[in-house]
Amino acid sequence: MNKNKNLKNFYNKVYTKGETNHFTIKRESVSLSEIKEVLKQVSWKDKKVLDVGCGTGLFAFNAAKKGAIVLGIDFSIEAIELAKSQHHHKNLKFLSTDVNTIKEKFDVIVSNGTLEHVDNPIKTLRLLKRHLNKNGCIIITSPNWTNPRGHMLIPLFLLFDAPITLVDLHYFTPIDFKNFAKTLDMKLFWK
Repeated sequence: MNKNKNLKNFYNKVYTKGETNHFTIKRESVSLSEIKEVLKQVSWKDKKVLDVGCGTGLFAFNAAKKGAIVLGIDFSIEAIELAKSQHHHKNLKFLSTDVNTIKEKFDVIVSNGTLEHVDNPIKTLRLLKRHLNKNGCIIITSPNWTNPRGHMLIPLFLLFDAPITLVDLHYFTPIDFKNFAKTLDMKLFWK
């Protein structure tokens, strides 16, 4: 069952309206913080990188500036149009497409805040793994729900079906990521 079948339309509306009119300032600062942390994780020079769910392309652009050859993809046409208009670099390309259409292999695959939105996270992670070059890595950022806020919101969601977020389908904890790594036979490094 495709629970987030309208996700593409949702994000097209978000990017048409403008991120700053949709997301709070706190969300923007969290995104910038995530990007800075991801950029610290590997040496980007000459790495072939896939940015899955790239949104308006800020991470992809910053990785390209560090020497990576980056393909940023998002199924939101509006997001890709914004990315193309805002970020230009010789090592950067943006496509409005789904990860299922990608045929290439990459040294690094990045997914900033997208895994919690997909219907089947393990299926998505298996697909990403198939697109990795030997010794490649997948970098995922995702909200961690093992904190006081999560401990309050998850029971409301489970007991009363109260909406916690607009489009998250999954509320991951570190244990979920340990299980993903075990299932995929991959090493997990946690930050």
